[in-house]
Amino acid sequence: MTLNLNIYQHIMNNGLTISNPAVNAGRETSNQLMALEMALNNPALDLLGIDLTVLTSARDSIASTNTNIIGSVNAMATTADNAIQMSSMAQQVNRLDAMSSGISSSCSNTTELFGSIQGENDAAFAIVYESARALVQGIIDVMGGLIALDEFETLLTTLSDYMSVADGEISSLLSKEAAKVLEIKNKITSSAIAQTIAMLWDNPCSKAVMNDVLPDEIKRLLP
Repeated sequence: MTLNLNIYQHIMNNGLTISNPAVNAGRETSNQLMALEMALNNPALDLLGIDLTVLTSARDSIASTNTNIIGSVNAMATTADNAIQMSSMAQQVNRLDAMSSGISSSCSNTTELFGSIQGENDAAFAIVYESARALVQGIIDVMGGLIALDEFETLLTTLSDYMSVADGEISSLLSKEAAKVLEIKNKITSSAIAQTIAMLWDNPCSKAVMNDVLPDEIKRLLP
């Protein structure tokens, strides 16, 4: 493996700061949701005559969405921070899958591992961001008497639902990525153990020990 001395010296002198546009978009969405929560929790809203059932339901839904979005953004940031290490592991598993299946190596593990930080959540984040922004404006308008209470209630219910659905899409993708991480780590661990067993079985010093500890189904696979 060739060492790029310029990169090496830069990292030695400056460290390495990871930045990712998808994570930044998620953080902007989270900030907009926080602004919405603050506006929605203004006690003056309760005095306008808005249906309190609608208002309470929206507050609970948006608070839940905000909590989930914060967790999703943190998960994406962790994925970005670990992208170099995990990309290397994904490449290794791509080769392992090709060996075990007899099919040419692909990028499938890499693709499934990093979708969220490569923009697959961007559309859902945009829905949450724009919905939250529109609701903040709606709160300003209803408190200023610019829109009717029933119009605001409809806006509140509709946009809360939009955000909840988009939040579910974000969480679903991240759940799939988390499962892929576990799968990749399991395959690498299994590969390392398999190689170690084969090496120890070939060594006369350790073969007797392996013969006594390995299960029969493993020993039948050894030469």
